[in-house]
Amino acid sequence: MSLIKGTHHVALRVTPEKFPEAMRFYSETLGLPVLRTWNEGKCAMLSTGNSIVELLATEEPLPANGMFQHLALATDHVDELIETVRGMGLKVTIEPKDVALGDPALHARIAFFEAPTGETVELFCEKN
Repeated sequence: MSLIKGTHHVALRVTPEKFPEAMRFYSETLGLPVLRTWNEGKCAMLSTGNSIVELLATEEPLPANGMFQHLALATDHVDELIETVRGMGLKVTIEPKDVALGDPALHARIAFFEAPTGETVELFCEKN
């Protein structure tokens, strides 16, 4: 029996200068509701529906490629969201495509892009 119930949140460190842009991107462009902010508005939690994206403004130097491989967001609108981020001038690193992962296969439609603050975001739509 697993003692873990699921992923509570993924924390993303951004510079204070990029924090407002990150908030706009995740809350307005991707439509994630803001659950709470603290530290004079320099930290926030946004709901993905079944998990949370936490944004943390930090003065500490950020690693060139971030502290994680990518942030995968579940959606039924992979192609539509890719066109939205492409229209914003963001770099699409993997175009929308259908994949089968593992055995037994998990079928999904995926795409990847670079968010305004540098992190890699995967859009992931599980198919039945």
